[in-house]
Amino acid sequence: EMLRVLMAGLMANHPDAVLALYGDHLPSLPRAFEHFGFTDLHSDYVIWPGTDGAPRRVDLPVHRLGQAVVEIATGGDWAQQAAQ
Repeated sequence: EMLRVLMAGLMANHPDAVLALYGDHLPSLPRAFEHFGFTDLHSDYVIWPGTDGAPRRVDLPVHRLGQAVVEIATGGDWAQQAAQ
């Protein structure tokens, strides 16, 4: 619900804002994660480009996420660059 309130506020007051959320669940304690059978080494993220752009799925390594946010904020084609 809080995310919905945040997005509505951004759309009303700053429609060209970029919102990025990153769920860091990479195993920082490998032995503990291994003990519980956790094997997923990916983290989920979402970049919401405000009112600009259609939704699309792009799998990025974590080190490219910051660059993608800057590209979106400056009007660049981040998805094409991410595929390279």
